[in-house]
Amino acid sequence: MECFITGNVFVGLTADPKDENIVYAASQMGIFVSKDKGETWNRLMEGFVSTIAVNPNDSQELLSYSEKNKFAISNNAGQTWESINETFNEETPLFIAYSKKDPKIIYILTEKNSIYKSSDQGTSWNKIR
Repeated sequence: MECFITGNVFVGLTADPKDENIVYAASQMGIFVSKDKGETWNRLMEGFVSTIAVNPNDSQELLSYSEKNKFAISNNAGQTWESINETFNEETPLFIAYSKKDPKIIYILTEKNSIYKSSDQGTSWNKIR
């Protein structure tokens, strides 16, 4: 268990849609997970992470955006990560949202209030606003 509260700046929180005990936090120090409603936390990824989301249809799938990996996906609740798009340099994503109807469709809101859409699970992005 790590204490990560002191000196850490949080930029995003998301809960597992299938298990109310599990919460993920994105921060300047990485991604953290709590499996007991926020009582204790463990680090899953190091480095600045601007946002994280949980696939509403498969809570093992997480998508994050970090300075190091750009977009990265995990298919095992954050135990391992695969970089899926290292070329997205448009703007820093602040929020990720999966489509509930089709989890391959993902939206991001950026620091400049732009909205991008991916129809291929984050591999490529198109600006829609």
